[in-house]
Amino acid sequence: MRLISLYFAAAIVLLPVAAFAADTHDLYEGKCGSCHARHAGPFARAILQPGAEGITVRRSGAPLAKVLGSGHGGVSAEQAEHLLELFAFILENDGLYARNCAVCHDRASVLAARKLVLRDGRVLGRYTARDVEQFLAGHGRLTQAEATQITNALARHLMDSGAQ
Repeated sequence: MRLISLYFAAAIVLLPVAAFAADTHDLYEGKCGSCHARHAGPFARAILQPGAEGITVRRSGAPLAKVLGSGHGGVSAEQAEHLLELFAFILENDGLYARNCAVCHDRASVLAARKLVLRDGRVLGRYTARDVEQFLAGHGRLTQAEATQITNALARHLMDSGAQ
């Protein structure tokens, strides 16, 4: 009986963590991270660039959609589309979170999953219900525009993972 109680307690603790596993960062880490950079952000900023035909490989100029579409990495067409969206998002945000937040905080996807919720279109602290955009405007020497940009990035992570 005691062992069953222990398993039940472990399931209660670990279940919320498992719910956050299915996002595009996990897809990248599972399909790409063993051969390329471990995380999608550093990979995208070092290897990829926006181009006339969408995202291209910096060194060769090859359109990433074609590279992934040819079966590179063993990703499906649907997975390739998700990865292309992720890389576009990373390149658009130009490493703002990595430069300003990652020094003290975990990766954005992990921070969002563990500490934040999305309610009525607003990103809130999971335990404090504090409005994150308002909080960030006075946190980490961010400008209001940067606070908005990071809040939008965190919201995307929450939508990606289905965490509400």
